[in-house]
Amino acid sequence: MNVLDTNHVSALAYLGPTRDRLLARLQASGQDVGVTIINIQEMIQGWMAVINRSGSESSHIRAYEALGKVILGLTEMDFILPFNATAAAKSEELKRQFPAMKTNDRRIAAIVLCNPDCMLLTTNFKDFQQIPDLHIEDWLA
Repeated sequence: MNVLDTNHVSALAYLGPTRDRLLARLQASGQDVGVTIINIQEMIQGWMAVINRSGSESSHIRAYEALGKVILGLTEMDFILPFNATAAAKSEELKRQFPAMKTNDRRIAAIVLCNPDCMLLTTNFKDFQQIPDLHIEDWLA
């Protein structure tokens, strides 16, 4: 199964050659495609921060449109991996091993590690490549 990190989900939201290449590769893989609940949190939180800034009513249009695209895009995913007790325990273990790792990256890694048939598609090799047994690839490169 292919698990999309937030950067890969974002690439699907915008028309263009990057999106087209990623979609073609995902379809060619024949694998289910999904996200973690942490990725959903990141995307919604990001657009909510923009929406909650002060400004004219028209300055919020793009943010609401983007939030709508995120929600619609999530309905097309085959699965959403949860942050459950097993993932929480794995995240605690990773926190001890990699104390400098960002919380959401650690939780995403924990969720993917708890689902051994999954590969994380991400551009964030800096943080994720240090974790043994975490299968990662960048399909946006």
